[in-house]
Amino acid sequence: MDTLYGMGQEGLKARKQEGGSRNEKEGEYHFREIQELEKPLVLVLEKLRARIEAGVYDVLLSDDVGGRIPTLALRKIMNKVNEKAGKGDVSVYFLSGNMTDRPSSSIGRAMREHIKEKIKNEIVTRALVVTEYVASGTTIQVLTDILEDAGVTAFDVVALVSNEENLELGTGHWFFSGITPENTEESGWPINAGGDGPRIPRIYGTKVSGVIKVDAAPHPVLGSSNRKRLEIDKAREDVETLAKNAAKALGW
Repeated sequence: MDTLYGMGQEGLKARKQEGGSRNEKEGEYHFREIQELEKPLVLVLEKLRARIEAGVYDVLLSDDVGGRIPTLALRKIMNKVNEKAGKGDVSVYFLSGNMTDRPSSSIGRAMREHIKEKIKNEIVTRALVVTEYVASGTTIQVLTDILEDAGVTAFDVVALVSNEENLELGTGHWFFSGITPENTEESGWPINAGGDGPRIPRIYGTKVSGVIKVDAAPHPVLGSSNRKRLEIDKAREDVETLAKNAAKALGW
């Protein structure tokens, strides 16, 4: 499930410009789009630490293409913590953001049915919706409505970078964020060109995640498999590096 296809050239070019391709030293990245996620991921983990160690979440829901990388890294981290505690692995399901714009439309209904049939019964304790970026929060709020309509009531939401400090997600749901307007300057994260909040993460809208949107599909699909295997492997290595570095920062 974590196979990565469709790796774009942007990340590789960026690495070459910054001093060449990756060497054999552990902890370095191939793609700067993935590397820059480390800081916001650590900030998120600090807020989620108690819940992760308590094994609160048994399912991760990636909300769109760009959320795939942090979701896969988060799963690795949570599985590592769960293994030490004698708990089971966390499951991951990928959803498509373009399916959440109109909850009452045929597209919205398709998403609801997909969640009912494939995901709902897999959530025994609580799910965590993972996204790389929240602008206004509209898409996430629509998704939470669809989740509840599908019978999924135990879930929270986490965003690595968010323009919103808090989101109203309804009773019983918590919103956790890494980089926000409040801590952008302190964290060293770049400010948006318009000066109205943190810059959008580079992974947003790129092909580094290895999946693409399909208009009628309730989940992203793997991109073209004719990409160079080297690029696919490098992206997978970066997910591993991201997870290891973030876990180490938390002492896990």
